[in-house]
Amino acid sequence: MAFLATTSRNVMARGTSSAPKRPAAATLPLSRMSGFVVRASAAEPARRDVLKGVASGLVAVSLAAAVPAPAVATAGAAATIKEAYGAFGKFAATGDYGPLESYMADDISWVSNVNSAAGGFKGKGKADVKRFFTWVSSVNAVTKFQPIKFIEEGSSVAVLVNMAGSGKVTGKPYDTIMSHFFVVENGQVTDFREFVSPDLDAVMGKTPFPKA
Repeated sequence: MAFLATTSRNVMARGTSSAPKRPAAATLPLSRMSGFVVRASAAEPARRDVLKGVASGLVAVSLAAAVPAPAVATAGAAATIKEAYGAFGKFAATGDYGPLESYMADDISWVSNVNSAAGGFKGKGKADVKRFFTWVSSVNAVTKFQPIKFIEEGSSVAVLVNMAGSGKVTGKPYDTIMSHFFVVENGQVTDFREFVSPDLDAVMGKTPFPKA
């Protein structure tokens, strides 16, 4: 037994001494590791910014290629609508319709949900639009017409308008917000869409639109 124990110890000793020693893992001093981490952290946002810039550029190029430019330059579309609103103010105050009509294209399309009892208004051409404003002047005493927000995109303009006044037939006061959507070409409105609150109908009464 002693011999076996001795032999076993000798074998273990030889096995231990003959096993190759692995080199210790290289380690950086804490100060150098800290500097490496800080530099990597500082570089990461810059790398992300570069990637974002590249992605944004690709998106912009893709959109520019997919959306054709309007046939007519319309940088002043919103400015045209502001001028037309001024002409409407003159019309509301004096009944002079000529300046307002000058902003209408010959083939203008005009749609409004006002006077829902009559099914709203859908017109085509200057003569139809004049019928609409003839109706407006007969039922609506405007005391305030204030555009709140303009959004212009190419030839299209969207506007939120605060209008107040009273119904000429009913005498009821109102103060409401309307949505207007325009298409402007060559300084004239070619398409108009108006959306008003249904409550405005009770103020204006049930006066029908003039017949064509």
